[in-house]
Amino acid sequence: MRDREGFTTRRLLAASTRSRITFFKRNWLPLGVLFGLLFILGDIGIGKVYLGLDAAGHYVRVWFIHEELFSTGLLPFTNTSLEGGRAIAYPYGFLPYSVTAVLFHFLNDRAVTFMMVAGVVALVTVASLTKFRNDLVLVAAFVAFIPFIEGLLSFQFVFFWAATFFFCTYGPWNSCAWCWGLSSCLQRSVPTRCWEPRQ
Repeated sequence: MRDREGFTTRRLLAASTRSRITFFKRNWLPLGVLFGLLFILGDIGIGKVYLGLDAAGHYVRVWFIHEELFSTGLLPFTNTSLEGGRAIAYPYGFLPYSVTAVLFHFLNDRAVTFMMVAGVVALVTVASLTKFRNDLVLVAAFVAFIPFIEGLLSFQFVFFWAATFFFCTYGPWNSCAWCWGLSSCLQRSVPTRCWEPRQ
């Protein structure tokens, strides 16, 4: 009886090993792309501050929102010291900036870096589960898409969170699509200053 159980266990282990080898043979390129993404995310996340093309603006905006939030207890919708008092902090990136400003209290500049990495991971995960249905080739093509790579390296913080909310309107979360759609709209690019007509 023990020999039969041992033989069955060995057969199951051999079959499992063969299926893993087959999986890696078929998906070596998509897995390589995803490991490359993990390497880039590790490079971004290892430091306190990552200086991509747009990074400084995100760090400064989060710092400003944090300072106003924790000194006055209110979210700063305007900045009186810029653009003659007409500069605004919102609605662009309302959700990610607000959440990151709270985390900034505990993590300092690392909060922005952490939320950028979390946004990329969230986008790839949600897109994989909803639109691409766990197809590694499609996920790898999505990650290798030039605008995705450019956005990652130039630190497009708000874009990754907006795209994550957009992909949440697919799949199992479709019942609350209006909520995710509203959240996505709050992320969109809008003019960052109030324009007054010239007289």
